Amino acid sequence: MIHITIQTRTVEAAEQLAKHLIERQLLQFATLDTDHEELRLVDGQLQRDKQLLLQGMTKALLYREVEAASYALLGEDVVRIHAGPITHMDPVAAYLAGASSQGIAMKKQLIILLVGLLATAFEANAQFSNRLDAVQWVQQGDMQLRLGNSEQALRLYTMAVETDRGFADAYMKRAALYERLGQPQMAMADLNHALDLNPYSEYIYDRRAKVKLLLNDVKGADEDWSAAIQLHPYDNLLRESRIDAWLAAGEVERAIEQLDSLLLNKPKDLLLLLKRGAASLQMDDAKVALKSFDAARAQAPRLAIVHDLRGVALMRQNLWKDALAALDSAVLLDPYFDLAWYNRGLVHLRLGNAKQARADMDKALTFAADRPHIFFQRALLRKQDGDLVGAREDYDRALELDPGYLEAQYNRAFVRKQLGDHAGAFADADEALQRAPNDADAWNMKGSLHLLYGEYSAAIECFDRALSINSTHTSAWFNRGIAKHMTYRPNQGCDDLRRSAELGNEKAREALSYFCAN
Repeated sequence: MIHITIQTRTVEAAEQLAKHLIERQLLQFATLDTDHEELRLVDGQLQRDKQLLLQGMTKALLYREVEAASYALLGEDVVRIHAGPITHMDPVAAYLAGASSQGIAMKKQLIILLVGLLATAFEANAQFSNRLDAVQWVQQGDMQLRLGNSEQALRLYTMAVETDRGFADAYMKRAALYERLGQPQMAMADLNHALDLNPYSEYIYDRRAKVKLLLNDVKGADEDWSAAIQLHPYDNLLRESRIDAWLAAGEVERAIEQLDSLLLNKPKDLLLLLKRGAASLQMDDAKVALKSFDAARAQAPRLAIVHDLRGVALMRQNLWKDALAALDSAVLLDPYFDLAWYNRGLVHLRLGNAKQARADMDKALTFAADRPHIFFQRALLRKQDGDLVGAREDYDRALELDPGYLEAQYNRAFVRKQLGDHAGAFADADEALQRAPNDADAWNMKGSLHLLYGEYSAAIECFDRALSINSTHTSAWFNRGIAKHMTYRPNQGCDDLRRSAELGNEKAREALSYFCAN
């Protein structure tokens, strides 16, 4: 057994930790010393820092688990942890202290044993010293992070890791900073090390699952959350987190079943209500989504995201004026909410308010200049206003941010064509096909460019390819019908237009009345 002391900053933190450790049978005979002051030399003057000591007994083999659990629960509220062996004057020690001549042989044997134990103790002391140094590096790293010095904090956390390779908390601290700095791969490596050191920590599994989601490893995230829940089956927060993995993986029904189960116990939980509404939107059930968002609004009427999501649910139901009112509330409550400005711009566009739509897109981009879809929508508005150069610039920016944004590439190709950039237009078409050779839209786009330039045979070849990939592509049927009319094949052209009309293309119905009236 060892005697362990955990220094904390507040009574609340100490009591919370005591309950946590006792429930997990990691601490026995717990006591709390509230009259403790630590002396520090600051600018040549002694400074007293009031702290609290949570003390108790635990098994030596459980030390690392107690340490990891303490830092995982309290984080920076843990000042430091130290422990020492519990000793007493047992009969052997009493015998060694005496002068019995009959015990000389036993003394020699025990002395040999003690020499071995002392060697082990020296090694343990060295490890303990390393741990104390590593804890100090971590604490200094925490301080630098609070001051906003991320690079300095990273250096200090790295020193802690190098000082004590068995200190799981140092890896966890550095992993959290890597994640914050946008380096999830580095964070993953540290989390893997931490889990090797403490394979029974649901907290580490939970953190690693979240990083795996950032890396689009949805299956891995689900596995980690499942492992965490196995270790701590009654933790509803872990069950809530696993829902994120299911939603990302498209297992929406499974997520909804879990959400409904959790909402039975916490029907007014804001985050659960928002996730339930979002899941319903994924299932294209906007009415049920709106009910969840209405319930969320009752709990948090001044939370902008609630009004934004209500607006999206109303948009899905084509209730445009109601959606506009909800999004007005969202931007009023949070004038820096870029997504709400963007959504309101879409509503204005649908209501025919092009000027207001453009103003909202501009506003959204002042707060989020890294959102390719907002540049794309503004490009559409600029094109509609006849600002082809501005539209091309926005398409350029969207593609810089997301090189795989095929819809932006399609539209930029047409703008380039209208600007007289024949080579640029086909370069976009060919790049889109290189990225997605089996994309019917890409083949239809290239065919449309050929059609616009009067290259009808080449256009028909592209439309043939599009229809071989997707036989219900209404636009490809329509475009091929026009191309066949232009190559003096009216019967075949009318057949294609009829097929497009049957699939719901209104333009094809109008063309039939013009080309195929007889």
